[in-house]
Amino acid sequence: MTHRIPAGPPTGGVPVLGGPTLGVHVIRAAIRWAADSGVDLTVPLTAADLTAAQIADDHGRCTAAQLAAFVRSLWRLSNDEFFGLGNAPVPRGTWSLLCHGLIHAANLNDVLRRADHFLPVLPGLPRVSLVDGGTSTRIELDLSGLDDPEYLLTDLAVMITHRFGAWLTGSTVRLDEVWLPYDRPAEDREYLHLFGTLPRFNAPTTALVVSQDQMNRPVTRTEADLNRYLRNAPVDIFAQRDYETTLTARVRAALSATPVRQWPDASDLASALAYSEPHLRRLLRAEGSSISGLRNDLRRDLSISALLAGRPTDEVAELVGFSETSAFRRAFKRWVGASPGAYRP
Repeated sequence: MTHRIPAGPPTGGVPVLGGPTLGVHVIRAAIRWAADSGVDLTVPLTAADLTAAQIADDHGRCTAAQLAAFVRSLWRLSNDEFFGLGNAPVPRGTWSLLCHGLIHAANLNDVLRRADHFLPVLPGLPRVSLVDGGTSTRIELDLSGLDDPEYLLTDLAVMITHRFGAWLTGSTVRLDEVWLPYDRPAEDREYLHLFGTLPRFNAPTTALVVSQDQMNRPVTRTEADLNRYLRNAPVDIFAQRDYETTLTARVRAALSATPVRQWPDASDLASALAYSEPHLRRLLRAEGSSISGLRNDLRRDLSISALLAGRPTDEVAELVGFSETSAFRRAFKRWVGASPGAYRP
C-alpha cells in the first residue's frame, strides 16, 4: 500500500508545541503495519502535517501535537481505539467509559484493582494484574492477544498506564522498573525520556514496577478534570513530562531554563545541582545519558520547534548556539537524518 505522504513541510494544521520532541518510531511502526495490512495512512499522515523527511528513518522527530493528531486520525480511520489490532474490537469511546469508571477510585492501587475488575467486560483491552512485592507492586499488562508484531501497542499501553496514573494522582510516579518483551533496539535513549528509566528488554511479560508508597497516593482529579483531559486526548499523554525524577531530567530542566548561549559549563552545572563534576558525569552515565547528549537533545528539540514555527534557518542556528549556519545544517542532519528545510514551512 502506498501512502501519499506530503513531500513538503507542514501546512500549519497542527499547532507547534514547544518542549521535547518525540521519536517517530511509533509512526514508522504504524506505517509498516499498514503496509502489511493494506491500510492507506495518507489521511492520518496528512492530518498530522508529517512530511516524508520527518518519517524517513528512526532519527526523525515530531511534536507531541503531531503524534496526537496522527493517533486521533487513526482512531477515526479504524473506528477502533486499538486500531483494529486487538483480539476484539475496541470501539471509540471505550477508553472514556473505562476512565469514568476509574476517576472515583480512592488511590492509585484502587484505580488498578478497579481496572482489573472492569477489563474482562471490555475484551479488546489488555488485562491488568497486580503482583505484590512487599515494598513495591508489579503492574503486569497481558498483551498476548494483540496482533502487534511492531510492538506499537505495547509501548503505548505502558505509556498510557504510567502517565494516566500520574495524572490521576496529580503527582510524579517514578517507575522502579519497566519490563518490555522484545529485543533491545539500537537506539534506546528515547526510553529514558519516555519512562524515566531504561527498560528491561526481553522480559517475560510487559510490566511496570512502582513503589508501594506511590501506589497509595490518592486520586486528586475530578470528573470535570477528566472530561477536559479526554477532550484533549491523547495530547497530554504524549506531552506529559513531569513524571521524570531522574538526574537526567533535573539537568535537562536546568539547561531548559537558560538561553542556549548562556548555558553553564559542566563545572557550574554540577555545582548548581550540588555535585562535583566527575560525580555528576558518573551518575548521568549510569542513567544512560550525558551532559553533551542532553545539550544536543535540547538544541535539536528547540530547532525543530522553531523551524516548524517558520523561523529562518540562520535565525534558528543563532538561537541554538551556532555561529555558522553551515555547521548548524550539518548538526541538524546528524540529529534527525534530514536537512532543516525538511522541517521549515
